[in-house]
Amino acid sequence: MADDCVEVQAHLREYLDAELAAERRAGIGGHVAACAECGRTARFDRAFLEVVARQRRLVPSGVQVRRIRAALRTDRAPQSLSRRAAPQAASGPGR
Repeated sequence: MADDCVEVQAHLREYLDAELAAERRAGIGGHVAACAECGRTARFDRAFLEVVARQRRLVPSGVQVRRIRAALRTDRAPQSLSRRAAPQAASGPGR
């Protein structure tokens, strides 16, 4: 693998995520277009990242699951329990 290929491979993820400055991105893009090996690697990595992105949209994160569960618990609490709690607090000790 040529030195250019090593450099491209080191920054390929940043290139695919569009996190590089325009000049650097253009240089890597030109190399990827001209180099069969780097082009194959870039196409594979791009396809892989697209699959991962689709999976993230389909599967909620742990934080999302906890928020959903908490919201469901709050929404499912019977209103009769909420109403009963208020009078008990008012008729507590000393009343």
